[in-house]
This record gives sequence, C-alpha cells and structure tokens, in this order.
Amino acid sequence: MHQDASSDETNNNWFGMSVKEASKEIVYGSIAGMVAEIFEYPFDLAKVRLQAQLLYSTQGRSTPSFNGPLDCLNQTWREEGLRGLYRGVSVPIIGSMVQTAGLFLAYSSFQNIIQNYYHGSVRYEGFKKLQLTIPQLGVAAAGAGFVTSFILCVSFT
Repeated sequence: MHQDASSDETNNNWFGMSVKEASKEIVYGSIAGMVAEIFEYPFDLAKVRLQAQLLYSTQGRSTPSFNGPLDCLNQTWREEGLRGLYRGVSVPIIGSMVQTAGLFLAYSSFQNIIQNYYHGSVRYEGFKKLQLTIPQLGVAAAGAGFVTSFILCVSFT
C-alpha cells in the first residue's frame, strides 16, 4: 500500500500542526523566553534586593543600602560588574524558556483548532493562511494563557 506525503502529514500532527511546525514553535518560544529573561533579570534582581533591604531594616539595620531600583542597579554594576547583575540567572532562563515555548505552542495549536473548526481541514488558500478574526485570536490567546498557567504552577514537591 502506497502512502503519499499528505497522509504522512496527517499522521504526524498535534492539534492540527505537523511535528515540524510544533518543533518550530518550541524553538522560537524557547529563544523568545531566553531573550526576555536576559533583559528582565537585572530588574528582578533589583526588586529582590530592595525587598531584602526592607527585611534587614526591620531586624536592626538602620540605613538602607539602596535608594531605589536604579541606585541598586548602579551599585550592583559598580561593585559586582556584569556577573553581579546576572548571578543566578541560569535556572530562571530555563523556566522562562519552558514557559514561553509552551505559550507559543499552545497559541499556535489553539489557532489551528479554531481554524479547523470554522474552515474545516483546509488551512491554506494557495500559500496564504486564512486569517482569524480578533475575537478568535482572543480565544486562542486565552486558551494559550490557560494552558501556560499550568506550566507556571507546576510543583515538584
């Protein structure tokens, strides 16, 4: 029995998406999560240090070390350099990669599910993918957020 390329495509699919498409979403989501964490991490570090400063001030330490987030970032840069700004970033990067990859994959999957529901299994007209309406995109985004919330709240205990 002969199988053509279209039957291989349907056998290797996940919620209306081929394995190749799903892999692309995972890779792009992982890269986006990594880039986002690299930009966000120093600000999170400043927030944590400012919160810890408040904790120490209630335990007898009278003068605060930092006068705000920018002062915290400047002092960290001067005293510890780039390493100080990114100390401990490896685990948050992995978490952000997993979360954003899940978000990208879920969003694409929900778009495909909605596309197939309204337009059948025909997803392409020529080379152009059919456009979803704004409410349909909103439903896809809400579904992706719902799925991603389970990734964010995973407990390993």
